[in-house]
Amino acid sequence: YDFIGAPWNRFDFLRNKLHLVKAGVNGGFSLRKINSFIKVLGDEKIGKKILEDFIRGGRNEDGFWSIQAKRIDPAFRVAPSIVAMHFSFETKPEKLFKMTKGQLPFGCHAWLKYDPVFWERYIKQ
Repeated sequence: YDFIGAPWNRFDFLRNKLHLVKAGVNGGFSLRKINSFIKVLGDEKIGKKILEDFIRGGRNEDGFWSIQAKRIDPAFRVAPSIVAMHFSFETKPEKLFKMTKGQLPFGCHAWLKYDPVFWERYIKQ
């Protein structure tokens, strides 16, 4: 993959169910294949301009890399959510922990912001 991070998700409060978004990862704690990123940004008329417009529009850069990059370079690969959840948790870590059958991810993003009680079992300060 060219980009992997904590998977985007939505929580359905009516059904008490977590839905992973098919594609999209958080860039706060992520791995990025530099050559692939440079290739997307290599054409200033396309890649760099779209990224600048994306950020100017108030959106986060991880959204650009998750959604727009593959439109510029069809070979650009974002890890699917089912893979990404084994790399990192962000929101709803307890639900993701159940989805991974009790397996912790490689790392986590914003653990103090999203359910620090869950993480206290695993992270000692």
